[in-house]
Formats: sequence, C-alpha cells, structure tokens
Amino acid sequence: MSSELPAHELLKHLECCVCLEIRKGVLHTCPNDHLICARCHGNLTPRDLLRECPTCRTSYALPPKRNQILERMVADLDLDDDCPNTEAGCDFRGKDDR
Repeated sequence: MSSELPAHELLKHLECCVCLEIRKGVLHTCPNDHLICARCHGNLTPRDLLRECPTCRTSYALPPKRNQILERMVADLDLDDDCPNTEAGCDFRGKDDR
C-alpha cells in the first residue's frame, strides 16, 4: 500500500483559502497556517471580520506572518502566469507583482 498522494492532492495544500488559486509571490498565513495570497489578504479591510482567517476565524498577526518556504516552493513550480479568469475573457499574460 502506497502512502504517496497524487500531485493534484499535494497542490491543494498550496491554494489560497479565499480564491483557491495557487499564486506566486507573497503568501501569508494565519496562526493556524492557513494560506492566503497577498492579493486576497490585501483585499481584506479592518472591517472584514477584523482581518480574520476565512477558514478558522483566527485573527491575523499585524504585520501578517509570511510563509517563505511555501513561497519558494510555489516559485519553483511550473505554473502558468495567465490570469485565472481567462475563461471569463481576461487576456492578462505575465507576472502579477501586486
């Protein structure tokens, strides 16, 4: 019996808990290590549940904690840099440096 997970199951652990995308760049984590990409974290306002993690409702640290190990892992993945909204008509290609 193999204990290996299929690659798509492993990649799910790198998804942002808000947009469910795997984003290159800064990845923040709550105290319980749930990932949120910089774009989604930047869209949170102080009124948005006092900057609580959408998964566990634990408050984010200020400044938010980064997970630089996962940032490097995601940077090493061969991911498309196309916009995740291509099916809706977005034609962005390239790096998202936000």
